[in-house]
Amino acid sequence: MASWVRITLGPPGQYSDGRTVRCIGLRRESLAACCRKSIEILISAPDYRPVKPKAEILERRIKTYATISLAVATMWLAVETRRLSKDWRDTSEKQISALSEMSSSQNGVHTWLAMEARFDSKDMARAMKKLAAELEVYSPTNNGRISEQALDFFEDIGMLYDEGQINKELALSSFGYDAARW
Repeated sequence: MASWVRITLGPPGQYSDGRTVRCIGLRRESLAACCRKSIEILISAPDYRPVKPKAEILERRIKTYATISLAVATMWLAVETRRLSKDWRDTSEKQISALSEMSSSQNGVHTWLAMEARFDSKDMARAMKKLAAELEVYSPTNNGRISEQALDFFEDIGMLYDEGQINKELALSSFGYDAARW
């Protein structure tokens, strides 16, 4: 892009603005003859770009290299963050499944403990004695008069066993013999 510079015409050489101007095609005499004095004119000259000091060039290069380094480091961090996120997700899924298994096992043991306490209670002992006495004199006509508390207990054990809500090994060892006898 060009800019306009005001100069005073005179003989070719160096002028007050520090530029060297050559003859621009008109003779000084012909211009002076027209105006009878020295003439100032505007000429189009290319933009003056001063030479930058080496320190400024070096500073610009350092900034460029630093920017590129930061961009590369940011990309590396993004890749590492994604990898860590995937590892974290995989680890979390494993932990959740392990906790779920452990919780299921603990729930089964907890249910077994609750059923064991119910089975060993005085109420259950009375219900079993009552049922045994009723079964000795059982006839199809008095079917509606049989106590079902003990039978309901073993029905509950069977349902929990089938649904996997009770620890099967503990249930078989604790209630298997009694369930087979009833």
